[in-house]
Amino acid sequence: MSFKDLGAAKALDLIAGHLPSGYPIAVLPASGGSAMGVNRVQSFEEVPGAILDALSYDDEVLIEEWITGVEIAVSVVGTGEGARVLGSVEICPKDGFFKTEARLESELVDYYSPVRSSSLAADDTEEAGRIMQLIEDAALEVHHSFGCRDLSRVDLYWDGKEVKVLEINVCPGMAETSLLPMACKATGNGFGALLNELLDVAVARG
Repeated sequence: MSFKDLGAAKALDLIAGHLPSGYPIAVLPASGGSAMGVNRVQSFEEVPGAILDALSYDDEVLIEEWITGVEIAVSVVGTGEGARVLGSVEICPKDGFFKTEARLESELVDYYSPVRSSSLAADDTEEAGRIMQLIEDAALEVHHSFGCRDLSRVDLYWDGKEVKVLEINVCPGMAETSLLPMACKATGNGFGALLNELLDVAVARG
């Protein structure tokens, strides 16, 4: 039954009974991109407006724990056992979270690739390498678990103790300021060469 079918009052009563015990929470469209319709909600009073905003982008809304930590986008290329991590990008918004405006205006966010050891709270280079291996292994596991092929970008957080997966994007942005081309450039992989590789795989698949 939909939000509209129930009526706003009944729907909010149901939601209140299923919300996590603490705030903030994330209210967002079930599908979409560029963080459109995503709201960081600090109290139940903010929930109705956040739901209405999310419903303007999709018919289904997700309400979930707000995850904090170091945000990292891991680009994965390949299929099955041949899948490999192409590169990782640390995302550091200058104000708030990685919202739509920050994704569209480069001066609102700083990017680092490779991910900085200081962001991982690592004591030394060896520990930083171990943490990054955990992060990249988690991204590969997500890629495999969802049966992805050819290309994906896994967005996740490192909270200082464990990896928390935010989402997987099977059609990542390919504009000049997008995270996938950024990972290519930072790791010395040519973006054009990657596109040629993906096209060759698609043609061979028939």
